[in-house]
Amino acid sequence: MREPRTAVLLILVLLVAACSSKPQRADKSVATDDPGFLLRGEGRALPGLTELEFVEQVPEPSLLGELNDVKAYRIGDLRVIHKHTAANPVVQARLYVLGGLANMTPETAGIEELALRVATTGGTIETARDRFNAQLDATGAAVFSFTDRDYSGYGLKTLTDHFDQNWDLFTQAVLSPAMPAEEVNVRRTKQLASIASLLDSPDSHLRYASGKHMFANHPYEQLHIGTKENVESFTRDELIAYQRAMLVPANMLVVVVGNLETDELLERVRKSFGRLQPRAVAPIKLPSFTSEPGVTFAGKELPTNYILGMFAGPAPGHADYAPMMIATDYLRERLFEEVRTKRNLTYAVSSGIADVRSNYAYLYVTAVEPEKTMPVMFAEVAKLRQNPVDATSLEQTKNVFITEHYMGLQTQGSQASMLARAELTAGDWRKAETQLEEIQAVTPADVQRVAKTYFDDYRFAVVGPGTDLPDELFAGTQP
Repeated sequence: MREPRTAVLLILVLLVAACSSKPQRADKSVATDDPGFLLRGEGRALPGLTELEFVEQVPEPSLLGELNDVKAYRIGDLRVIHKHTAANPVVQARLYVLGGLANMTPETAGIEELALRVATTGGTIETARDRFNAQLDATGAAVFSFTDRDYSGYGLKTLTDHFDQNWDLFTQAVLSPAMPAEEVNVRRTKQLASIASLLDSPDSHLRYASGKHMFANHPYEQLHIGTKENVESFTRDELIAYQRAMLVPANMLVVVVGNLETDELLERVRKSFGRLQPRAVAPIKLPSFTSEPGVTFAGKELPTNYILGMFAGPAPGHADYAPMMIATDYLRERLFEEVRTKRNLTYAVSSGIADVRSNYAYLYVTAVEPEKTMPVMFAEVAKLRQNPVDATSLEQTKNVFITEHYMGLQTQGSQASMLARAELTAGDWRKAETQLEEIQAVTPADVQRVAKTYFDDYRFAVVGPGTDLPDELFAGTQP
């Protein structure tokens, strides 16, 4: 899957019709079933504090498939992906836990972020925090956590020569974190500071407002950093219980990229995460959403308006996803030319598509005069819908995409992330290896088709002084 660019990340972190008659769009957004998460429930439904359970006999790895220099295995319910790279001395290992915001309720949002952060920064039962950090620092390694809309997890970055000792620290942070009370307080304070500053920058405010507008009554409406009330209320025991309850092998994926022998890696995984007792989990459905048009305004004294419009897009793994990536890339180039270069109406304009299971695409601009800017943007969308893209221009867009794709895969971490996203959001890790083939196959007719199908029913958010702008300005009514 595609690694987002810097410009796109600004829009995506938090959270992100034919002529006169519209075609049927049953495939516009697809609801999918995933292995469920044990903690999903109503209100403040949190697990009790229990010990992790381990099996006595760990199953042998079974090969699920291989492509190029990537191999995928299953150890019991646990999936493992290994990409062998010999040219770089760095190894990146990631443990992903499926669910992300689908695990959250309004009353529990924030607990996953806090629990994982404390688990990776507070030392372990076997290795006290100061010694844990000293051992990592001595070898230039790092153990960390991450959260995303569809998953969360733990990461290890280390040199190959020190992989064994740092893998041990990594697995300790997952399986036996100490989570001391003082570290809970430190991380709680930092998370509360992030919540307090959520609306400080216009772009952050915009992401928040557009996310709430777009994803109302959807799991993506929640934020991993949670709310002040939630984060203040979580106890140490609740954090420990939650962190342990996440470790369900059926919901876990290990991805390792680096110069390691696959057999040796699999044996390390068997002796650590492979020992976890399998647990039955009920499937949960991540709801799809349909994009109903509308606009929400957040008044703010700023010299310009920050405008973000989201609309339902094809999910990764859908046949329309590759054409939609090229369509939004091509449109971004046209918007830059028409809105910024020719008319000087903005310093920032963009379009793109996210990479999440309930997926969306977006239009973004900062505009002092939205009444002049928005019609120009929608005119470029109309051109994309009405006329096939010039073949030469399409090839140029593809070439830029491919160049940026390779530039985004220069680190083992980005390669691990791409493989994991392909497996967890598109349903097949092989998509990471075949994406460029899909891009090369996109035709002008494909671009026009997805433009007609998806560029419609925008949900806009506006942060800035333009609270009296007419709703019709953001309707983007298409011919």
